[in-house]
Amino acid sequence: MAENVERYENILKGYEKAFGDQGDVLLFSAPGRTEISGNHTDHNHGKVLAGSINLDCVGAAAKNSSSQVHIISETYNQDFTIDLNDLAPSPKKAGTIDLVKGLLMGFKESGCSVGGFNAYITSNVIAAAGVSSSAAFEMLLCSMLNTFFNEGRMSAVDYAI
Repeated sequence: MAENVERYENILKGYEKAFGDQGDVLLFSAPGRTEISGNHTDHNHGKVLAGSINLDCVGAAAKNSSSQVHIISETYNQDFTIDLNDLAPSPKKAGTIDLVKGLLMGFKESGCSVGGFNAYITSNVIAAAGVSSSAAFEMLLCSMLNTFFNEGRMSAVDYAI
């Protein structure tokens, strides 16, 4: 428990150092998961039995009243900004920026609202270990978008879609 408190304090300090004191900063968490049965059959409309694990992706975030999504990932040493008016994928159609652009476009296409926000993120979900580190990151961003711009009306199923 003390380890988690320290982790959240550090994420808040990282946010403040990166973005300054911006008022209503909220904390978010999304767990990694493991697939107990049916690994990746969901990509073929099959069934998967998954369970969350005790590793998570956490972030501090706040709206920024702009059309910019600015994300800093402490774990992966990334710092990038996406303009909500330009969500076209890059020519390689791969990587974290394209992943986030696709998620934002998916929100827009499903009739959900998006807007600018700043996020400072860290994760202890192990990459390339089959515990869905990228899915935890995506679910974290879904939670931020749902909280900031969609009045919390989206469900976990909506996030998955």
